[in-house]
Amino acid sequence: MLDEAHHLVVKLLTLPEAAVIAEEHPWPRETDRWRELVFALLTRVISRPEQEIRDLTNRLQLLGLLEIDECGEMPLRGTIPDPTGVHYRRMLEVFNDTKISRAEAIAGSRAIHEAARVLVDRFEGRIARCIRAAGAKIVEDLLQTFRFEVISERTAEEALTYWVQNVMSIPLSLNDESVRAFCRAHGITPKELETAADDLDVSIALVDDLTDYWVNAVGNLEQPDGADTKPSRTAKRRKPGQASRQRSARAR
Repeated sequence: MLDEAHHLVVKLLTLPEAAVIAEEHPWPRETDRWRELVFALLTRVISRPEQEIRDLTNRLQLLGLLEIDECGEMPLRGTIPDPTGVHYRRMLEVFNDTKISRAEAIAGSRAIHEAARVLVDRFEGRIARCIRAAGAKIVEDLLQTFRFEVISERTAEEALTYWVQNVMSIPLSLNDESVRAFCRAHGITPKELETAADDLDVSIALVDDLTDYWVNAVGNLEQPDGADTKPSRTAKRRKPGQASRQRSARAR
């Protein structure tokens, strides 16, 4: 059985507007970012048109051969994966099916292994945590660049995190009042919510927006004294001119 935080993330994903909100996120599933890293690596070591490499990467994922833990823990023979290992053998077979040379297949497999090994060793196999660590450094640098006097440092951090979320699609949580209100209402912490999202392969930025939708449209929570009373974040994220199915649904 899922613990409470994991259950709540799954529950958010079943909200009526979840699919609509998810459409506005380029990376709703974090493993798709890993697949994109694999694709980028393979384009550097395989001399084929990019569409063929894209198809190869997708096939590896569909066959379950891009699982980060398994890729990172492939047994080695010297500095390369052991060709007698089942995972490595199957990966090489897929490369061979597309007539990729053995040298390029070995280089590609080794690049995948080395990238996955870093994720396993440093980020518990979670690509979101790797990107989030880089994103947090970006926000920290931006806070030093933009020294606002008109707003507090906390508000500036929220704004800059929101900006980085939107323009770079980095999986950073705003940890704003909507997130905190949702967590208070369910007796969990924002960190537990973030960890559950990572475990379930869901973008924390998407979870942020779903908590915002829940607080504004489902939860009917009274905001605590001193809490921000900003418009719904999920409404603000919509592109100019885009029809709001969320508003029309509530109007009915």
